[in-house]
Amino acid sequence: MYGKSGSPFIAWKIFSRTQKDTVTWNTLISSYTNSGQSAEALGLYNKMVSEGFEPNEATLVMVLSACSRIASLQKGEQIYSYLKERGFEFNISLATSLVDMYAKCSKIEKSREIFDAMKEKDVISWNVMISGYGMHGDAESAIQIFKKMEKSNVSPNELTFLAILSSCAHAGLVKEGKGLFGRMRDYSLSPTFKHYACMVDLLGKSGNLHEAEDLVLSMPIDPDGGLWGSLLSACKMHNNIQMGIRIAKRAIEVDPENDGYYVMIADMLTSLGRWEEAENVRMIMKETGVRKRAGQGLYLPQHSASDSRMCYTVRGLAVVIVGTRKDSQSYVSMKRKACAEVGIKSFDVDLPEQEPEADLIRKVHELNEYPDVHGKLTSYV
Repeated sequence: MYGKSGSPFIAWKIFSRTQKDTVTWNTLISSYTNSGQSAEALGLYNKMVSEGFEPNEATLVMVLSACSRIASLQKGEQIYSYLKERGFEFNISLATSLVDMYAKCSKIEKSREIFDAMKEKDVISWNVMISGYGMHGDAESAIQIFKKMEKSNVSPNELTFLAILSSCAHAGLVKEGKGLFGRMRDYSLSPTFKHYACMVDLLGKSGNLHEAEDLVLSMPIDPDGGLWGSLLSACKMHNNIQMGIRIAKRAIEVDPENDGYYVMIADMLTSLGRWEEAENVRMIMKETGVRKRAGQGLYLPQHSASDSRMCYTVRGLAVVIVGTRKDSQSYVSMKRKACAEVGIKSFDVDLPEQEPEADLIRKVHELNEYPDVHGKLTSYV
């Protein structure tokens, strides 16, 4: 009971006071595996074997699952050798666990070898192989496996389509992804939120922004901020500022506490020279109590004439304050306000107006006192 409820420590205390056998060991190992403590689960398996208890099929499936989660190839191969030495029958559960373990340990060829050798495959086996190719960026092979599955006596389920659509999204296979998404109806399957999210990601990254927006608006499920945020990121990637502003407003409507949407819409408005609207967005953040989280850059624009640009860092991001003299009262006020908000130190650097962006980034790198800086500029004018 305690193992299933996510309390492996309590399960261990109870286990230590009970008579041990393979079943009790399996229960304890399962509690640690299910709670995400895979390394500890492997340690328990070692202790089980060292105390003379024989693992059974259920034990080995759980241990292989733990190996998969932490990509422990060495331990996984030890289990594989143990299976062969002890003459275990490679049934669907064991074979699928091995396919999954090798795929997640970056041995996709070995994973495919075991998969092809399986006499029987269930839907989980097919899904694991498709997902394996997907996580390795081989969408073509994932589609090949999907087509073989369709010719078998096993029908794809929702997870199958989620795996194959995810593969297409990562590889940018728009035509294939759209075709597969439509195929769900052939199997009387209704797309879930995650299926729509994969398609929005695929269409957005490939530049089909309006098609992605139409898909979101046609969903029978209410889109959340994360889905609008995905499309918003795509708009920013493809520099479609006008659409990005519209999408950002939708994202804020459904997730008004997410500071990232406010920051992005303010940056987009600023890039169009719509200074007052950008400042209004920042005012709304303050009035509604939405605060910028660590890791977010802060952009404070000024557009008066000036012969220098002031840079400071905000959580490792280089930010340019445009058109404000170092000794001006507005600069001092802006700098004090920005630093107080995020609790950091700042530095100044004078840069010529026509300085190339690459040189600007290099100089910010040289002056930046934070080791995690990427030289990313919130704005460059």
